[in-house]
Amino acid sequence: MYYFKQFIKWLLSFFTVIGVICALHEFIGLTSWKVPNCIQENILLFSIIISTIYWYQNNKQKLKITKKINANRTKLTIMFGDLFTQTGWKVIGVNEYFDNKVDNSHVAEKSLHGQVLSNYWKNNEEQWYREVIEQANKQNIALPSVNRKSGKNIKFPIGTVIPIQQANNRFLFVSLSHTNINSLEAYSSIESLFISVQKVYQSARSVCASEPLNIPLLGAGLSRTGLSVYVIIDIIILLAIEETKKRGITQEINIIIPKHLQNEIDLDVIEKSWR
Repeated sequence: MYYFKQFIKWLLSFFTVIGVICALHEFIGLTSWKVPNCIQENILLFSIIISTIYWYQNNKQKLKITKKINANRTKLTIMFGDLFTQTGWKVIGVNEYFDNKVDNSHVAEKSLHGQVLSNYWKNNEEQWYREVIEQANKQNIALPSVNRKSGKNIKFPIGTVIPIQQANNRFLFVSLSHTNINSLEAYSSIESLFISVQKVYQSARSVCASEPLNIPLLGAGLSRTGLSVYVIIDIIILLAIEETKKRGITQEINIIIPKHLQNEIDLDVIEKSWR
């Protein structure tokens, strides 16, 4: 669909250029000027080249858009990129048990949760879990125990946010997904997404200290909310505006979209809907 839309835009550019050329040809016919033979013989080729340049300049894909919220004090950016290369705090969605076993059953290897454990706590996942419990106790979070066949037994409320720093890396882990204790399948809902994003913003007020807050597409992929990427982005933006109106969160909030979605998501659509 993306490439079809771009082809239609190119056709419009081509016919626009052809129209201009025809108008110039008519105008030149009324004068004593003469179009060089080399141009007349290659008029179609020139039209294609000019229309392609015109299309590219007017329709090349944006990789980042930025808007100001809360009386221009907070910069909100939606961009394609790698979450882990961003500076500041990075939000990572986890299941309600904060499982730490990356085996594609409890935690998927390709999920952001799995990548964090594999890259930053490799062979030290239990230390990560101990830090999670320590931070939860500091927040006086009630932690009921559930009898599971495998995985962690302590169940965290949806929307629990646990800040953990590892060397120069800063993460906000948020319990986003429910877990089927039999199949281990994680799933989220619109309600859990709203709660989780809102809690992330509230927690970010306390920990960011003016550092950037980087949020991935929470609720997409393995979280299985069933929502389109555009709807998820709209929810994240909406709650950023609402929470910032109540009280400032941080100076810079970034919504990070994976680069492999560049051909599926048009940032112009998002920009126009939030003008």
